[in-house]
Amino acid sequence: MSGTRGDGDARRRGASPALALLLLAACGSAAAPLAQASLSAGLRGSRPEPRADECWAEDTLPAVIETVTDQIAEGAAPGDAQAYRTRIRQRIVEERRTVWIRTPCPWDLTPERIATLQRALKARGVYDGPVTARLDRATAQAVRRYQSGKGLESDVLSRAAAERLGVLPPAR
Repeated sequence: MSGTRGDGDARRRGASPALALLLLAACGSAAAPLAQASLSAGLRGSRPEPRADECWAEDTLPAVIETVTDQIAEGAAPGDAQAYRTRIRQRIVEERRTVWIRTPCPWDLTPERIATLQRALKARGVYDGPVTARLDRATAQAVRRYQSGKGLESDVLSRAAAERLGVLPPAR
C-alpha cells in the first residue's frame, strides 16, 4: 500500500514542475530568448508569391535617423586654450523602405483572438485600454510598441509577434 501511495506522490510532484513550466510559457517568461529575437527576420523586400496558407501585408517602415554631436576646435594659437563649438546634425542610417510582413490571416483574427492579443499586450505593459475584441487604434499602437522593441517598427501585427504573444499557434 505504501508503494502505491509513494508512486502517486511522485507523479504529483512531477506534475507540479510541468504545470509551472506550462504556466510560465503561457506568460511568455519561459520563451525569453525567443522574445529577444528580432521580428524583422520575417520581412520581405518584394511581394511574396501567394500561398493559400499565408497572408501578407505591405507596410512602409520609417527611416532610421541618428543624431550626431561634434565638438569642433576653433582658431586658437598653438599653446593657447582651445575654444570649441558644438555642431549637432542628423544623418540617415537606414532609408525609409516598403516591406511585406507575414501577418495572421483575417480568418485567424476572431474576436476571441483579438481579445487574447489585447490581454497579452496588457500583460506586457504596452496596452492600457479595455479588452474590446476589436483591432482599434489603441491596439495598433500597442502592437507597434511591442514589435518596435523586437526590431519591427510597424503597427501591422506580424505572424511572428502573434505567435510569441500566444495569440496563434506556431506555424507549421
